[in-house]
Amino acid sequence: MLPFFGRSRESRSFLWLLAAAPLMFVATGLWSLPAAAWLAPMFLLRFVRDQPTWRGCVIAALLLIVVSCAAWQGATGRFLQAPLPYVVGAALGLVAALPYLIDRLLSPRLSGLAATLVFPASAVAVEFAASFGPFGTWSSAAYTQQNLALLQLTSVTGIWGVSFLLYWTASVANAAWEEWAMSPEAQMSPEARTSSEARISLRVRWTVGLWAGLLAAVLMFGGARLALDAPPDTVPVATVTGTHDASSFWGVHRQAESRGAVRDSARAIQRDYLQRARRAAQAGARLVS
Repeated sequence: MLPFFGRSRESRSFLWLLAAAPLMFVATGLWSLPAAAWLAPMFLLRFVRDQPTWRGCVIAALLLIVVSCAAWQGATGRFLQAPLPYVVGAALGLVAALPYLIDRLLSPRLSGLAATLVFPASAVAVEFAASFGPFGTWSSAAYTQQNLALLQLTSVTGIWGVSFLLYWTASVANAAWEEWAMSPEAQMSPEARTSSEARISLRVRWTVGLWAGLLAAVLMFGGARLALDAPPDTVPVATVTGTHDASSFWGVHRQAESRGAVRDSARAIQRDYLQRARRAAQAGARLVS
């Protein structure tokens, strides 16, 4: 295994990029798969860490831009005209690349648990900062997950806790990868290597154990919350649908002669939905969507 990660490690790291690329296409966007959202950052982070800082980050940014433009194709086309959907996709891709750059610059300066926290902390910070922009929390990693026990974490941390746990998994996996498979101590004498490996193993095992314990605690908390909070009776619900959607509203916006006309149209749409929601409530629905 050591020759594989020897002098040609930079060129070999493109294998991790090849593994990350297809996973990235199904880790976000309209076709997201929950498992891919855990695996894709793991391989892309490995690639970036094995490459020279700027080359690895630029390649990762280009991949994320292409992925973002493709994965969200059709999601914005109804109310954004070309080339704006691609501008939005490029912006989302660049934002997604920032945590990889931050991790590449800071994590080598740290060790142990602190080094593994750089990537998830920066990823969540970037997501949180982006949520104040025009697209809100669109493309947050938390939206890719469907496990109800895991998603109960949002009752405590909001969506940010789910994103943090997902990104921390990638960072912890890379810490174990680096220390056990690619550690420079492997080139030491057998006596020195034995002592160093014992120290590294203890540090990595403690970090992995902390991550595993937290993940188990989150899942147990979620499972207990689902079991204890399950309603004994069914709740009548109703859904109000109509011809009004984002594209029809933007059509009015483009054709309107004044802001007042847009406002009147929006209010008419709201009144229509509210009237039908009231009728559904009067018919017995306790929750109307």
